[in-house]
Amino acid sequence: MKIFVQSIDIDLWYIIFEGPFEANIFDENTHRLRSKTRFELNAQDKVNLSLNAKAINILYNALDADEISKVKGCKSAKEIWDKLKEIHEGSEDIREQKKSLFVAKYESFKMEPHENIDKIYCRFNDMVKDLEGLGKEYSLGEKNRKF
Repeated sequence: MKIFVQSIDIDLWYIIFEGPFEANIFDENTHRLRSKTRFELNAQDKVNLSLNAKAINILYNALDADEISKVKGCKSAKEIWDKLKEIHEGSEDIREQKKSLFVAKYESFKMEPHENIDKIYCRFNDMVKDLEGLGKEYSLGEKNRKF
């Protein structure tokens, strides 16, 4: 998904990953931030708001009906992304548990009797990619020695 969104527009990925642009202004009467009215928006505000809408549209088009129902109440692309991430990857505690499990698998990795070099390489590569997805990376030298 990341590469797909970046290929359309890198700023869309920043909106999804880092958070939405919010066109707010300090209200002198209430002493609080409030959303700008459409008449208060400048050209850059409009561009940024449009990017968030495009990012939401891309995410919605990539999801099936069940997934859309899970993120329906989200107001920004960042909120949708974070919700999907939690649904599919779990909370931080769950990700840490998964990482520990995969590290243990990595440490005990061995060639199975029925495997050829292609199969063991694919299995090893999948395991390393799973670890990288959870934030655990090994240097090329470490991976080479382990393999």
